[in-house]
Amino acid sequence: MDVNGPRLPSYATCSPEEALKYASDTQDGRWSLLSYEVFWRDRYNFLKNNGYQLRPRFSPEWIPSWTGTNYDPFFCEDSIISMIYNVIDATRTSDGSLISIKSVSRTTNEIAISRMLSSKDLTQDSPSHCVPILDVLDDPNDSTKAMIIMPYLRPFDDPELRTIGEVVDFISQTLEVIPCFDDSVDELKVSLV
Repeated sequence: MDVNGPRLPSYATCSPEEALKYASDTQDGRWSLLSYEVFWRDRYNFLKNNGYQLRPRFSPEWIPSWTGTNYDPFFCEDSIISMIYNVIDATRTSDGSLISIKSVSRTTNEIAISRMLSSKDLTQDSPSHCVPILDVLDDPNDSTKAMIIMPYLRPFDDPELRTIGEVVDFISQTLEVIPCFDDSVDELKVSLV
């Protein structure tokens, strides 16, 4: 067991035989980065230099934390595979806040629309509940892409909507944004042309 590494509860450890099996599985690539995770690994240092720290799994120097231990990989944070190919969580190093980074194509209007929805004009005196854009970074490896930095969010149904009042409130907040579009959509059309 790694004395200097993270301390896991006893149920997160395995027998020496299981540890050997996990070591073999690790060598065989069971927990290797998927192709879309390699995308994020290749941008790890760029994001770090811009103040955004990805999880250890995405470091170019990553060695699985369970290597050489009797830890069950399923209890180790860096064994978790990303589920959404173009969005990843990270930590903003300036204040430690969790953020999301989304890779987007520059050939769409997503950046312009996102910026418009999080502009001061729409967020200052309106009921806008849109996710604010904290930053937009040019992709260092692909000039057709950019990365939108946003606060880390939970799914809309987590925690679950349990009462009719919560459902009505959710729908009301969703519909409140429609009047915000009246003037802004025309401005957006002009700026996109």
